[in-house]
Amino acid sequence: WESSEHYYAGLVLRMFNNSLSATVDVFYKNTDGMLMKLPIPAFIGNDVPDGNVGSMINKGIEMELSYTGNIAGFNYQVGANASYMKNKIKDLGISTGYIDYATYGTVGVIQRHTTGLPVAHFFGTKAIGIFQNTDQVNNYRNSKGELIQPNAVPGDVIFEDINNDGVINDDDRTYLGKPNPDWTLGLNMAVAYKGFDFSMFWHGALGGEIFDASRRSDLALVNYSTYILDRWHGEETSNYYPRVVYANQDQNNNTRVSSLNLYNGNY
Repeated sequence: WESSEHYYAGLVLRMFNNSLSATVDVFYKNTDGMLMKLPIPAFIGNDVPDGNVGSMINKGIEMELSYTGNIAGFNYQVGANASYMKNKIKDLGISTGYIDYATYGTVGVIQRHTTGLPVAHFFGTKAIGIFQNTDQVNNYRNSKGELIQPNAVPGDVIFEDINNDGVINDDDRTYLGKPNPDWTLGLNMAVAYKGFDFSMFWHGALGGEIFDASRRSDLALVNYSTYILDRWHGEETSNYYPRVVYANQDQNNNTRVSSLNLYNGNY
């Protein structure tokens, strides 16, 4: 069974006949025995069992400030709140130190649980640009003078050799970001007068990423309309979106899970 420990410390302030109120809470939550899919060999089957193998830490701070008043019959209220949370997998209880969490089409794993990192973090290869010309392809070499991406042509994605072994493969996959925001923000206002009232609410989040799974570019025929106008179609036309090519003709594997799939999730 999953178990958790919670620790809270808070401060509440009321002033001006309770018109102004402020609250600050600091929290720490330790969860053990989290249910997670176990990393079993593929020949076992598709029905992967769960196990109480995970432990996780959430800690942060929550703040709220509000003011209520009345002017010439108008009742009004203004409030703001903000919360910051840091999340980390403390232990998975398995020797690999990670459990794959989510996959995307035929491309493969896009999220993992990894000891020491945020829960369900994005996982893949880092894209560091677009090859603009043949010279750039030929100059991207390892310490032995060998081409790091021998199948690349101008317009293909440049991938970072994370482990410096001179080739780009699954061993170069790394932490790319996290879906959960660091900060969650809110602002609300309300006004009432003689039976009429008006209110509005804003909500925001900062520090998270979004994985774009709207385009199945791993398939031979695919809708490229999401970035067709910004694609690479000649030297210096783009250093972010690669050339358009059918997936079955993509010798550089531009469609592998990479940082190109991630977008800033702030709003």
